[in-house]
Amino acid sequence: MGERIRGVLTHKPGGLELCLVTVLAAAVFFFHLPNIQHTPDESDWIATSQFYEAFIQGEFPPEAWHAVWGWQETYWTLTQPPAARYLIAIGRRAGGYAVRDLNTPWNWALDVQGNIEAGKMPTPRLLFWSRLPMVLLTAFGVGLLFALGGALSGRLGAYALAGLLLTSAYLRETTLRALGEAPLLFFVLVCAVLTAAGLQSWLRAAEAENASLRRAYLWFALAGIAAGLAAASKLNGLLAAGGAAAAALWAAFFWRGSISPARARTFALRIVPLVSLLAMGTLIALYPFLHSDPLTRLGRMYKFRLQEMQVQTEGFPQDTLTTPLEQIGAAAVHVLSSDAAFRFPGAALLNGALITLGAAGLLRGLFGRKAGESVAALAVRL
Repeated sequence: MGERIRGVLTHKPGGLELCLVTVLAAAVFFFHLPNIQHTPDESDWIATSQFYEAFIQGEFPPEAWHAVWGWQETYWTLTQPPAARYLIAIGRRAGGYAVRDLNTPWNWALDVQGNIEAGKMPTPRLLFWSRLPMVLLTAFGVGLLFALGGALSGRLGAYALAGLLLTSAYLRETTLRALGEAPLLFFVLVCAVLTAAGLQSWLRAAEAENASLRRAYLWFALAGIAAGLAAASKLNGLLAAGGAAAAALWAAFFWRGSISPARARTFALRIVPLVSLLAMGTLIALYPFLHSDPLTRLGRMYKFRLQEMQVQTEGFPQDTLTTPLEQIGAAAVHVLSSDAAFRFPGAALLNGALITLGAAGLLRGLFGRKAGESVAALAVRL
């Protein structure tokens, strides 16, 4: 009996369980959505969702407030790429909202009432439809994490992770708003799943003689596209491409198995440009602002983010973390206490212990394989 229970808990969950957890996550997030307060940044992202109409039509419609600038350099074209805005537009268009129905960007010089009177506050219904894609993407993200957890540690780990995610106030507050965080999280997770699939194909090839690597190349190519979608949501999503390429390189050099050194070197030399070019190509293709001079304008976007952070640092010195020690301390407070799953007195010690154990288990996968561990679990750990 004990062995039977152990088998149920350690085997990865099936497709039906994955679907049910995803549907449950969507229901939970919809239930909490009315409790998520509007933030001024949401007004900006909803206002600039008119970039979607400009993308599909080739130019900004005449009624768009940004039509006078088009795809030239402005604050709104430099501050972030537009994929999240496209998704917001898809949601509000499903609710019947056209460009003429949008609010304009928030004016920080006015108070809330002043912004409402100036037409800068989205109506509750517009806000709901603009947030709808984020609810769905976050629910799908929970499903992806459930699948990864199941591949790594079976049903017990998968359901424990799902429970923590569904009860996380931090996740709800961060990803259910009409902002870029939900698409960023979702596409990074898609990139992680595809990278794990690529690693699994590589590890299987390493166990056979003269096995084809075509599937590994395909999975990593798709991971590059997913990384490009993450970068098109928020620029830091481009780091996902680096993670996918680094995982492939590690496997090529340290998990070669029966694959010859020459084939491993060829794979390593091909995979980095493959993932990088597909990620960059996806980002550029989705953003007409970059079409005319992609490298220069990407550089301008990067510099603009640095300038904006400098302005924020100078404008809010009381909130600035000036030393690495302060930054590490603030991150530790958020991760171990204020935004953690367990927040009872003394929970920071428990959270720290769990993080340490989890990190140790993942790092072990870089150098060794546990007895009886499946190729899928090893790929996820890598």
